This record gives sequence, C-alpha cells and structure tokens, in this order.
Amino acid sequence: MIIGNIVLDKIKELKIPNYNIVNDISLVNNKRPTLILGYHKFKGDYELDFSNNKIKDNLYWTFSKDEDRGTLNKELYDFMLLCELRLFDNFKYKYVDPFNLTFGKIKKIINFFIKNGGVGNISDSMLFIYSDNKTFGFNLETLKICNIPYNKIDKLLNRFNIKLLGVKDNNKISDEFGDITYDVAHIPFLYNNLT
Repeated sequence: MIIGNIVLDKIKELKIPNYNIVNDISLVNNKRPTLILGYHKFKGDYELDFSNNKIKDNLYWTFSKDEDRGTLNKELYDFMLLCELRLFDNFKYKYVDPFNLTFGKIKKIINFFIKNGGVGNISDSMLFIYSDNKTFGFNLETLKICNIPYNKIDKLLNRFNIKLLGVKDNNKISDEFGDITYDVAHIPFLYNNLT
C-alpha cells in the first residue's frame, strides 16, 4: 500500500517500502502526500519557501542529498511521520460496552454487521471489527460475562459475514506495513486496505 510519494532525480538512490518513489511529478498518487527533493530542479516550477517546506496541500519540498543532506534526513523523517498520520486520518474507533447499550442499540449494531460484513482481529483479549470505515472494539472478557463465550465468537462472526484474520493474514500485514507504526486496533483497517 502506498502511503506517500517522493519525487527525485535519481530514484535508485532511495528505497523506502510503502512509498511511490518517482522522478516525474505526473506519476504521483494525488490522494497521498508528496515530497519533492531538490531545490535547484524545482525552483522554477514552484514558489519554494526556505522557512516552510509546504508548497500547497499534500505537496512539500526539501533539499536533495547533494544540496543539504542534514536537512533532507530531518525533513524526510518528518514527511514519513506525516504520511503515517494521514494514513489513519479516516480511522474511526468505537469501543462497544454491552453494559451501557440498550436492546435497540445492540440490534442496530448486529444489523449493521449483517448488512456490511467486515474484517475482525483478536488481540490482547480484544476483538476489533472493521466495517464500513469504522472499527469497533469489544472486550472478550466483557462478552463472556454477557454470556457470549470465546468459542462462540467464531460462529457469530461467520453469521455476520465477518472474516476473522488468522496468523497468515497478520503476517501479511506485518510484512506490508512493518515500517509503519500502528496499533492492534488498526490491523483490520490495514488488512482492508491491503485487499
């Protein structure tokens, strides 16, 4: 999954997983932030400000390695953090506490999952389900108290058309997003963006 674009002259000089590294700005994914490397190459195309590396929304610049290696390293690091944050901009999380829900709200949640399906992951006694741009968190111990034992969750998820991620799926996410900082609640969201 591409989370950002980097434009530079010599694309062989830079290899960063999850980034679209190109030598022509027309090849970038416009939905993701873009960093242009090289003052001398792009100074005629854009109004570049030395005190602010933002050119416009989603477009940034910094010096190339030959111009100022120290600035490049710092601003490349900052840009990569920005891209990670932007990846999770649309991430919405809701903890579902069955003790504070009315019967009507429980029915609404069940109908939502039946209608939309989803992707689920179990981690650290929590069940995270991603569906329709939202991630819902369920505490497995709380569900057990509510008479939904751990061994019945698989059947319920199948009934609600929710794919429960296995070890292979989690390894695939780890391989693809290993360089990106994410929380266990993000795993179903990331998996959904993989496929």
